[in-house]
Amino acid sequence: MKFRFAKTIKNHFGWIMASGMLLTSFQNCGKAGFDSTLDDSLNLGSVDAALSAKYGSQTGALVAAIPFAFDAGFDQIAYNSCADASQANDKQTFFTIKAGAYRNMGIRLNSAFYNYVDDPQNFKPIYDETKVVQTISPGQYQGFLADSPANRGAVANVAFRDSRDLLKISMIGDRNATTVTLDSGDEVSLAGTLTDPEMMDGYTDPYTNPNFVNYFPFSTASKIIEAVLTTDKSEGTDAKGNKVTAEGVAIGLRSALMGNNSNNYPYLTLTYLSDVSDPYLIRSPANKNPLTKAYGRGYKFIFVQPAGANAVVPSNVLDATSGITEIDLSSGGPIIDRTWDCSMRYRVVRAQDSASQCPKMTLDDAKLYFSELEIVRRQLPADKWDVNPKYRCAVPKGITSCYSEVGIANSAGVLVPPGVEYNLGLECFNPELVAGNYTGGGIPMKQCLKHISICLGSFKVTN
Repeated sequence: MKFRFAKTIKNHFGWIMASGMLLTSFQNCGKAGFDSTLDDSLNLGSVDAALSAKYGSQTGALVAAIPFAFDAGFDQIAYNSCADASQANDKQTFFTIKAGAYRNMGIRLNSAFYNYVDDPQNFKPIYDETKVVQTISPGQYQGFLADSPANRGAVANVAFRDSRDLLKISMIGDRNATTVTLDSGDEVSLAGTLTDPEMMDGYTDPYTNPNFVNYFPFSTASKIIEAVLTTDKSEGTDAKGNKVTAEGVAIGLRSALMGNNSNNYPYLTLTYLSDVSDPYLIRSPANKNPLTKAYGRGYKFIFVQPAGANAVVPSNVLDATSGITEIDLSSGGPIIDRTWDCSMRYRVVRAQDSASQCPKMTLDDAKLYFSELEIVRRQLPADKWDVNPKYRCAVPKGITSCYSEVGIANSAGVLVPPGVEYNLGLECFNPELVAGNYTGGGIPMKQCLKHISICLGSFKVTN
């Protein structure tokens, strides 16, 4: 049977349908999913075409205003005072600085990002009927991160940067410091691009937020947060024709990092590149020249002599209680909730001296010192070093030894294989000193002992 509507009934029915559609359109003016409310305070002219096309002009403006989101840092930093020309091609073993996040640090999204994105006046969750309380989903967080100009394409980068202008990478440890050519020891990028899906999966996971994440199993770059910096250990001459020794470079680096060099004021920095191909360009809350503030963290160092050392022994270990100070580069002030302990120091022993100075670790000792061994092995792996936590010593593997094996001429002019002075209370050969600095007047035949300082960063316990 067919029913026919009268013309009047048709008109009323059409009015009802139109009213419903109009009501629905007003209800959807709110920011649900990727829609947004009208906001006269937003500068719509500044929104790029891609954001407008994807989100609409209103929500696109909100995405464009998302603040810088990343917070990254280290919880273990090792300084290796080994310096010899024979180590120039073995930078993984004879690193200068190895910094990593293994325990309580890594990468996370900061509170400024969450406060902005979670604000219902900015964005609303995509409806999910399985949830009682609707929240922004991991997929939404990832989309906002990848599209926001402040965050897209960010890469965490580690380098020695000049504190007077963070855009400058300091090569104060290199004999070629007058050049602008960087090598793999001057700066290094961590993990992958922070807005790649394989990276974002880690710190947008609701089960990890807001904790730091330090392992990225699906990253096509590095799966851990670790950086190795190695200053130039090769012999040569500087721009003025002066002879430069590897030990001299190491001493110069320590002096500069402590602020004793009038021409260089470097930090060890963890910053964020704007372009992975340009390590000189980093992200900052202010676009100034020179750039003295940036997103990220800096690490200041204080070096001292080992306890009980003779006056001629170099200051080649980090101070036990104040060896590292962690800096907020965006403000220039210290990060007050972080503290560092640099009391773990390992003597570096030559392989030929290991029987007396660094014997092999027994199984019982390995069990007794298991916790410390776990810490040490993160930065002194078994394929590169033999270690013994009972005696706090380490022996490098391979053909290099951390010490020069070039003969030293004795008083009779005969070349003598140089030894190592393992007794810190006695004088040793410091290449930065002249014969008159030694009590006996002559230069000692044994080399000064080298050390590896291992520093652990922790959060301060508050009551």
